[in-house]
Amino acid sequence: MSTQSEPSAEPATITVTADELHSFWVEVLQAADVPEDAAHTLTSIQVAADLRGVHSHGTRAIIRYIGEMESGSMDPAKGLSIVRETPAMAITDGNAGIGQVAAKQAMSLALVKARQSGVGIVGVRRSSHAGALAYYSMQAAAAGMIGFATSGRRVRRANMAAFGSITPLLANHPLSWAIPAGEAPPIVLDMATGVVAFGKISLAQRDGKPLPPGWALDAAGQPTEDATQAAMVLPLGAKGSALSLVMSVLGGFLVASGQSRDSDLPDLDTDRPGHFLMAINVEHFVRLSHFQAEIDERIHEIRNGTPAPGHERVYVPGEIEWLLAERRRREGIPMHAGDIADFNALAARLGVSSTLG
Repeated sequence: MSTQSEPSAEPATITVTADELHSFWVEVLQAADVPEDAAHTLTSIQVAADLRGVHSHGTRAIIRYIGEMESGSMDPAKGLSIVRETPAMAITDGNAGIGQVAAKQAMSLALVKARQSGVGIVGVRRSSHAGALAYYSMQAAAAGMIGFATSGRRVRRANMAAFGSITPLLANHPLSWAIPAGEAPPIVLDMATGVVAFGKISLAQRDGKPLPPGWALDAAGQPTEDATQAAMVLPLGAKGSALSLVMSVLGGFLVASGQSRDSDLPDLDTDRPGHFLMAINVEHFVRLSHFQAEIDERIHEIRNGTPAPGHERVYVPGEIEWLLAERRRREGIPMHAGDIADFNALAARLGVSSTLG
């Protein structure tokens, strides 16, 4: 491990390996009474985000998750349970447990169903925040299937203005698609329906940096570049606003994260997120090897497009993150020094002697 001095305009970073980060957080989570398997699952998913450069959804979020566990709003001992299923779909209950554990198990179930039926869809209700959704869509791509993941809720915690409004009527629901290739990395779309994920505004707050114009509104609905005054994110235009509404239907209303159709179940917590995960079995449509070869060819065509001024070359969705993750596996992950200090403080509070940095 080594400390790096960044330019004065940038925060100092401390470089740690993925294995160091993983071992540290598993130990901390177990000290917080998280079962060992769940601790490994949660940590693996958060470290994967840090490797891909998505620090807003990386290990720094574990501090918040532990706070939710300590407050009783998340129960780390609870796992996924099946409420209702058919050969091609299932409705499951996250039981207010760890969202990453629920989402990974749900996609695993979707893959099982897709192998039999061609398509597998699993909804998770009464869950918790599940981190970066690319992990779950890529879970399907690694199995030779097309993966889709989204999260939604019945918008009790609206944090995004609807297009044409200054009122927070929508949530910044995310979505992710992953498409398996052959020799090339998978095509991965992982996006918020807002101009930016709200976690990036939190990073700006931490670093004391201004927001770019067009990211956020304050509580009065006025544009702001002050991250501490940001009350809602702006949608990615009319299309982002519409996508948010659709994702809230899939992850919220459809999977019943806010209500139940089952007469033997009480009304469900309307303030918990739901997840919608889908796997499409390519082999049920076309030979996988042929599909992958065609995807490789399409990727090659795009990569070899003429770069626009200011661009070194053309990338396909997810490629920059893939290349960054490969480099960080070799060279380590530069983590914000303030985050490392917070990690170590939490570890000490929980009686863990291990430290990072």
